[in-house]
Amino acid sequence: MTDFIVICHGKSEVILAKWLQSRTRVRINVDSNNGGERSVMINSLNQFLDENGYRNSSSLKRRFPNIEYKNRIGLKDLRIFTLMDVDVDGKLVHDYLNRDMFSLTWTVVISGKSTF
Repeated sequence: MTDFIVICHGKSEVILAKWLQSRTRVRINVDSNNGGERSVMINSLNQFLDENGYRNSSSLKRRFPNIEYKNRIGLKDLRIFTLMDVDVDGKLVHDYLNRDMFSLTWTVVISGKSTF
């Protein structure tokens, strides 16, 4: 079964993700800053990922113990999504959508070529 992590911008996105979690038959892990009380901004998404256990499979396993893993190899089937407000300038949105704003490490992970 596929596991999902949804990183939420703020409180309204957390509410939406939790609603989806309650209405579907898939495992959705909702993540945010302080339950959505503090916003995860598009331009600080790299920082959020670095500071919250998204560096490797072992740190993800500590943060999300219910995610399914393959023996010692790593993650079985995990998808990470972001629910973000796009109330910033157009260049930031463009860089976000085209992955230009992410470091090389996250570009590799996002493109599906990770060795997680």
